[in-house]
Amino acid sequence: MEQFTLDVPFEHMDKRTESQSVVEEAVNLPENKPDMEDILFFHGQVVTEENKPGTDVVNARGYLCYRVLYRTLEAGGRLVPLEGRIPLEERIYADGITPSNQVTVFANPEDFRIRMVHARKLNVRALLSWRMEAPKRQLVHFPTDVQGEENTKVCKETWNVTEQICEKKETIKIGEEIKLPSEYPNIFQILYYDVLGKDLDCRPGEGACTVSGEYSVWVLYEAENHSMRAFETKVPYEGKVECDEAVSDMQCSLRVISQDIKLQPMTDSDNEERIFRLDVNLSLEIKGYKERKLDVVTDVYSTKNNTECTYQEERINTSRQMAKGIARTAQNITVDAEEKPIQHILCYKGLLVTGKEEQKNEGLLIQAGVLVTVLYTTGEEEKPYKTIEQLIPLDYVLENVGEEGEKDGVSGQLTELSVEKVTEKELSIRVEVCYRKESVWEEKKMILNHIEESKMDAKQRKSMPAIVIYTVAPGDTLWKIGKKYKISTDRIMERNHMTSDEIYPGDRLLISKV
Repeated sequence: MEQFTLDVPFEHMDKRTESQSVVEEAVNLPENKPDMEDILFFHGQVVTEENKPGTDVVNARGYLCYRVLYRTLEAGGRLVPLEGRIPLEERIYADGITPSNQVTVFANPEDFRIRMVHARKLNVRALLSWRMEAPKRQLVHFPTDVQGEENTKVCKETWNVTEQICEKKETIKIGEEIKLPSEYPNIFQILYYDVLGKDLDCRPGEGACTVSGEYSVWVLYEAENHSMRAFETKVPYEGKVECDEAVSDMQCSLRVISQDIKLQPMTDSDNEERIFRLDVNLSLEIKGYKERKLDVVTDVYSTKNNTECTYQEERINTSRQMAKGIARTAQNITVDAEEKPIQHILCYKGLLVTGKEEQKNEGLLIQAGVLVTVLYTTGEEEKPYKTIEQLIPLDYVLENVGEEGEKDGVSGQLTELSVEKVTEKELSIRVEVCYRKESVWEEKKMILNHIEESKMDAKQRKSMPAIVIYTVAPGDTLWKIGKKYKISTDRIMERNHMTSDEIYPGDRLLISKV
């Protein structure tokens, strides 16, 4: 007998490990920076540079970027920005990892704090959550046909499979120039900025994928006349990623990490600083999938010879689903009664705080929150700047998420944040978070991988009955009965005047080779 097979690639999560670490470092102010009165704003981001797998361990390298806005000891409390980075080295232990594994490491500052030690020193502390993933891509050899003599009988089943047809990892450098409108004064220095990626999506095409979306840019800067101005805008982005195996009708899985986000002032054609230069390193991981139906050979026998089938258990992906939802909420907050009234909002930032997840009938309940910090002016001469911090609770049900077949956890991204002054003591806060979850349904299947055929000897032939009245037992099928007595199912149906192959326990069948 000759077997024909079709090779289909699948990806399975071979190893996934989560761990936490604490980084803490004292940072001295550079000599060209004035003394601190207090810290008003800070932000942190982890950038991973290298992930090197070893034996049962992955060595990750990168750095923790931080930005600080502080008030000086000078009269009037001038605002001064400060940026820096702290090198990171982490050993992530995972049994079974070898140097040949392909690994990806993600790191996120769950709790990030910067405090003032004294007028010339800061303390930077962060609780970092690390996640290591080591997917395994393997080929499954599906038997699609068997050719033999006329007496060879082949049983086939139709299986649903989701095949991974392409994978592409690429880092794209985004560089955009943002011009100030004419009514805004020239830039003296940038004090603080925030950049949020929104609605980044992937559209497949023939031989390439198009990644598009937009960035919300918010910046507080000191103008040439030493006044402070806030400016915000949206920057659209679209880029093409070449991928030879990509086709227009495939399903796309997109993972995006925006790293090394920088905003710097630039001069225009008149040599005036009226341009913000936005630079982002966009790390992309694109995977493409196609669902298909395969007619798979599941059993074989011969009516004249002995056949022995051997099987191997394989994991196959039967279907996948991407659930996406936008959670929005709004809340008003008030400053303490003893605090000075709010004069102007200068800047604000938000941090998505992960909570717990619980499966409900209607979907996956995600309980989280957004920690919002707002910097505002009070009009007071000695201490004209104040901050207020508030955790905005956010509960959301992500629909179309099955309990079975989970592959990745929920990823959440803060995509919109706005703060408006309502009264001198009250602020209105609106937040938007985009949630995504990819689910993959897997099955373990016994795949026919070898058929051994041998001739029946005379003694064995003589022992085979020519005619039998067989009583159907629970679990029997017409195929199993035919294989047992080495007779085709068509012959059984013909001798018993059957119009379908359905049989039931207790049925009596005439098995006759004559």
